[in-house]
Amino acid sequence: MVGHGKDINDIDVSFDNSKFCSASSDRSIFLWDGQIIKRFSGHDQRVSSCALNKDGSVICSGSYDATIRLWDCRSQNRLPIQIISDSKDDVSSVDLSDTEILAGSIDNFVRIYDLRQGKMIEDNLGHPVTSATFSGDGQCVLASTLDSTIQLLDKESGEVLNSYSGHINGSYKISSCLNSADSHVISGSEDGSIFVWDLAEGNLIESFHAHKKVVESVVYHPTKDLIISGSSDSTIKSEDKDAHLDEVFETTDAGASLVYPLQCSALRKGGHVVIKGRPCKIVDMSTSKTGKHGHAKVHLVAIDIFTGKKLEDISPSTHNMEVPHVKRTEYTLLDIDDGFLNLMTADGGTKEDVKLPDGEIGNKIQAEFDEGKDLIITVVASMGEEMCLGYKDAPKQ
Repeated sequence: MVGHGKDINDIDVSFDNSKFCSASSDRSIFLWDGQIIKRFSGHDQRVSSCALNKDGSVICSGSYDATIRLWDCRSQNRLPIQIISDSKDDVSSVDLSDTEILAGSIDNFVRIYDLRQGKMIEDNLGHPVTSATFSGDGQCVLASTLDSTIQLLDKESGEVLNSYSGHINGSYKISSCLNSADSHVISGSEDGSIFVWDLAEGNLIESFHAHKKVVESVVYHPTKDLIISGSSDSTIKSEDKDAHLDEVFETTDAGASLVYPLQCSALRKGGHVVIKGRPCKIVDMSTSKTGKHGHAKVHLVAIDIFTGKKLEDISPSTHNMEVPHVKRTEYTLLDIDDGFLNLMTADGGTKEDVKLPDGEIGNKIQAEFDEGKDLIITVVASMGEEMCLGYKDAPKQ
């Protein structure tokens, strides 16, 4: 599909997937259904952001000219039905609910416009805002800023409910989003990674190097556990969240490293780290005050994900640590033969090189299999090792 004359800066798809809108540096907004339905123009500078309302009848656009404009998709009139001029800089992000407009701006503000009551509330986040979205329940706002921080705000009071860090976002417009259950926060990063945090706890769950360049855009599929990411490396990828995004390494970068570097201060409880050559999950961390040599020290306490052994390390906060790529895959259990699990892969193949684990988990798997239960086996792989670390009952057909 060809239409815009310059870069496309944003797109948004209607709720029923029947059409989408696009915002471009050519100062126009297009409405599409596979072909161009309408073209709207009127902004004085590039259009940085766009959003469709739920029924696809109204487009909201934000521009480098510091205005927000609303466009009626059903009218023959191509002029904006409303122009909002409260921003002092580029309106980098817009989102729409049934009765509200959410806008994030490079002027450091997040603004919410209540269309029913005709009022506006704003919150100064202290740094340029690159992304702002409503939570699925409409009670919160998720906002990304150019200090490598994402904040979860109460929509009514503006109170910061939680914050998320570890990714790199200091120079580019990078989006963040919530999954469909409002349980995880997802963001791109300037180092080509995708980061996933627990919404309530704030801890980093996983991060994966998914692209060769900046991951500028991430969106979550409304009905499936899929993350779609777009990058300045000119690629778009669709990743299975439950597989922790590791399919990208198998399909596009077979020679990828088993680990990646991350500044020690960006590590978080619940995330992963390599200690003494072992892949570990961080269970506790503390930071000492800056010493005479100018470096704060971070004390890490972690558990080896395979052996369960407790390991500790101390590192300057500004130094890089190795973080392991961790992949979790589910298989259907077919048989147990001579201490090994006979597993069926998603494509119908078989895998027979995973041992029945020792201890309680292995005993339970053997007992429930002997009882005739259908089981799903969870295999964790990292740094060249893999092990069965869990199981569950298979879904009933």
